[in-house]
Amino acid sequence: MKPARLLALAAGLAFATAASVQAFAQDGTLKKIKDSGTITIGHRDAS
Repeated sequence: MKPARLLALAAGLAFATAASVQAFAQDGTLKKIKDSGTITIGHRDAS
């Protein structure tokens, strides 16, 4: 397999994995909003 093709395959796999993890994390947040009926907004004083 050519190095460029292998790199493209690895990048695509990493992107797909990251996208599915982000979607999974949002499911919990949306369920919390639906269950409580409120949205909590906050910010950090320092990052």
